[in-house]
Amino acid sequence: MLISLKSILNYTINATDGMIGRIRDIYFYDDSWFVKFFVVEIGTIFRSHKVLIPPAQSDRVDHMEKTVNVELNKDDIRQSPKAILHKPVSVALKEQFTAYNKKLHLRGYHGATVDNIVSFPSFQTDPNLRSVREVIGYHVQSFSGPAGRLLDLSAYEEGWNIRYLVIGINRFFHNRKVMIAPQMAQRIIWEGKRIEIEAGSDEIYNSPERDNN
Repeated sequence: MLISLKSILNYTINATDGMIGRIRDIYFYDDSWFVKFFVVEIGTIFRSHKVLIPPAQSDRVDHMEKTVNVELNKDDIRQSPKAILHKPVSVALKEQFTAYNKKLHLRGYHGATVDNIVSFPSFQTDPNLRSVREVIGYHVQSFSGPAGRLLDLSAYEEGWNIRYLVIGINRFFHNRKVMIAPQMAQRIIWEGKRIEIEAGSDEIYNSPERDNN
């Protein structure tokens, strides 16, 4: 069964012994197009943190109840790796630039020149690990020009492999939602917030249309 990854953001995790946390993001690899982690926020309003749960631990997505059932108990989830240990490239780069700009501001305030400022702080991340929440809304660029925006990613619930990129196109006042294979994506560029596709804009426009259900 195909699952809209956008649709399950904010779904509640239903552990074997009750509800715990919500899915705040989904991490995937942009080379294998495999969903790697659910990023689940647990805790209270006043004190919470995010942990990573492999989707292989999920048993069923319940759209009526807006839950994802997992084969883990609450303690298993509480002891899962923290999301801070595995950052997608967009998150790591944002933190990198924030740290750099803060350093630039502090040193500039004391009269230092830009040449005196050290290079960007190093960070460890997987360059192929991406955030669903981040890439939704990215511009789609074909080799012949702009070709819409990324609206969603669809994955098979069995195996959690991404099958389609869902692209919204507005051409001549006609809106279309089309589906293309993720393998057509040449690269995802965080700095420009765009996805480059190895196809022309007409080919993308004429791809199979996704219904609104």
